Amino acid sequence: MGPQLKVEPPKPRPKPKGLGFAREVFFAGVLAELVNKTVLHPVDTIKARLQYMAASRTEKQPRLSRWPIVSDFRAGVRMLRAEISPLRSLFAGLTPSLLGVVPVSMVYMPTYELSKAYMRDTALEGTPAPAVLTGTASAIVRVPVTVLKARLQLKLHKDLWSAVTEATTQKRGLRGLYVGLNAVLVLDVIYAAVQFACIERMRAAVTLTPTLTLTPTLNLTPTLNLNLNL
Repeated sequence: MGPQLKVEPPKPRPKPKGLGFAREVFFAGVLAELVNKTVLHPVDTIKARLQYMAASRTEKQPRLSRWPIVSDFRAGVRMLRAEISPLRSLFAGLTPSLLGVVPVSMVYMPTYELSKAYMRDTALEGTPAPAVLTGTASAIVRVPVTVLKARLQLKLHKDLWSAVTEATTQKRGLRGLYVGLNAVLVLDVIYAAVQFACIERMRAAVTLTPTLTLTPTLNLTPTLNLNLNL
């Protein structure tokens, strides 16, 4: 009997499961967000100050300076030149931004997954309701962090504690920390709806993609057909 070739399909990689994997994903996401906030915070600070300057500007600007890129670049250079310590100034408000990473991470994805699980086999299954709840929860957690960060970026306060005290005193308690909640709420709900709609489409596409397994059969055994007419 001749040699036979047996080809076995590749074994699928085991999928990590359990609490340990969820913990790894959570800490990896938090670490990535911390790095992202730290690296991009100077850009966010310049953006916040330029927006504040544009809102309080009353004089008429030259035609060339009306172009967003040109005016922003010139204003940013002037702003940095006026600072005694430009690098330190660019990182003002970083503390509340970093402190808000953990609570936002603990609220965002868990809220979506839990609400989606509770709405399964109900009339709300397949609707944007989980995304709406996720955006609402995210805005409630994120707005105080954004308010305190902006106050420090605009040099309205010297430290985080004075920013908290001033915001809660002027605006009667916790309402001072939720200035602009309506706008952020609309933004977060729309963002979550678009994001999770894309995620669910991708999940469905990956789940329904057929797996093609080729199992070639190679027959190397010679055959001899004899027709005997006796």
